[in-house]
Amino acid sequence: MKGIVWRKATKADLPATQDMVREYIKLERRKYDPTMYVHWANSRSALRYLSSCLRKRDHLFVVAIMRHRIVGFLIGTVMHRSAVRRRAKSSRLVFLYVRPRYRSKGIGTLLGRVFNSWSRERGISHVSIKVSAKNRRAAHLYRRMGYRDYEIILERILS
Repeated sequence: MKGIVWRKATKADLPATQDMVREYIKLERRKYDPTMYVHWANSRSALRYLSSCLRKRDHLFVVAIMRHRIVGFLIGTVMHRSAVRRRAKSSRLVFLYVRPRYRSKGIGTLLGRVFNSWSRERGISHVSIKVSAKNRRAAHLYRRMGYRDYEIILERILS
């Protein structure tokens, strides 16, 4: 992780992070989920969402920087308690993206540690992330970070 730093995202980071959201959605659509809506990343709605993540106290929005360039980002949020589950306060890692040419350099692991620390500071004992079942590389990273299978969401396409 030499040469990699992280910091809280700022308004000035929105164009770069919106560009990475676009990359993420295109990659997910091509490799794992053809239902991903690529045009959302270019929309005002996406920009509003990213902007709101900067402001909300129950959100973490950080960027990873290498050689003065934003190469990844993470968005996480505190989850509200479930009415049907007896579980302590939890948080969800919503987005974790590292540009392809910067992968396998410890950036995802670093951002994951930042998220875990942020969660612990808020008294959170359970963290989760949703990953495409076909995205084995990401699932492997998250398992290495200590995540375990908890729920399985099954989907059926009706003809």
